[in-house]
Amino acid sequence: MTALLKPYIHNEFLLNLITRAAGFAVTLLAAFILWRLCFTALKRYRDSQPDNRRRSTICAILDSIIRYVIYFFIFVQALNQLFGINVISLLAAAGVVGIAVAFGAQSVVKDVITGFFIIFEGKFEVGDIVTIDDFTGTVDSITLRCTTIKNYVGDLYIIPNGSIEKVLNRQKYPHDVSIDVEIAYESDIDTAFEVLRRCGKKAREEFPLITGDLKVLGVVSLGNHGVTIRCLVPCEGGNQYDVEREMLRRIKYAFDENDIEIPYNRIVVFDKRSKNDK
Repeated sequence: MTALLKPYIHNEFLLNLITRAAGFAVTLLAAFILWRLCFTALKRYRDSQPDNRRRSTICAILDSIIRYVIYFFIFVQALNQLFGINVISLLAAAGVVGIAVAFGAQSVVKDVITGFFIIFEGKFEVGDIVTIDDFTGTVDSITLRCTTIKNYVGDLYIIPNGSIEKVLNRQKYPHDVSIDVEIAYESDIDTAFEVLRRCGKKAREEFPLITGDLKVLGVVSLGNHGVTIRCLVPCEGGNQYDVEREMLRRIKYAFDENDIEIPYNRIVVFDKRSKNDK
């Protein structure tokens, strides 16, 4: 490059600057081509099984790693080609400083290591419904640094991986939805059991998210206003909230049809004036 431009540019500084800029432009082009090739390969791997959440999670992580590697490569080449800095010598000199910085970066290292274990052990993946730190939602993304969870109203919870200690995965395996219904003391309990079983059987035939028959566990509480009955409805993981809402709707209609009263607070107003008038 220098030999080609030398007959036309006699200023050594300008010639050197153009040569360095051209070399760095070639580096940027090569880095862009490399990133596009990797991105295309990851996209084909992910799209081969679009419903595989584990593949989607791994592809997202690999894409993040490739980006960081390419950014670091461009940074090193910029120092070397544009400014003439010997990166190897610079890294050797920075080794002592790196030891001191490492103490301050312990949390970052912990996040990255924990992120690796989360990804490759597959205890939870993108798309799973989980509870972390009393926050329940759908896993939106998992990176080496952090995990993001989005709840049903769109709130995004960002958690550093190193701080994740306990995870409740509500979607990994088949799930039983626990439903508590309260009936009045005047209602017959055995009749309520039978109505619940019939309601569950009909719901299984009409609602495909339910995978088994409703199980009536029995009376779990004698409260101030009524008797609490607990039921279990089996379903696939991740569908428990839809199943719970549907079953509560059906149980309300079933109780109304069979004259089973659901207790609720009543307010009685006593009008003294009416009494005096009599």
